Amino acid sequence: MIEPYAYPLGAHHQHTLLALARARPGTVVIAPEGIARQAAAQLCQFQGQLLTGS
Repeated sequence: MIEPYAYPLGAHHQHTLLALARARPGTVVIAPEGIARQAAAQLCQFQGQLLTGS
């Protein structure tokens, strides 16, 4: 999944992203603008992989 709006803390994009990752363990998430720290930690709990921009 590519999610350019994963960086704002508590945004609806994060909730959707995490719900999709929970439904599909091993999901690869590309967050070109970065991702909120809490969302990244939760993503790891679902065995997701994360690629972020610089």
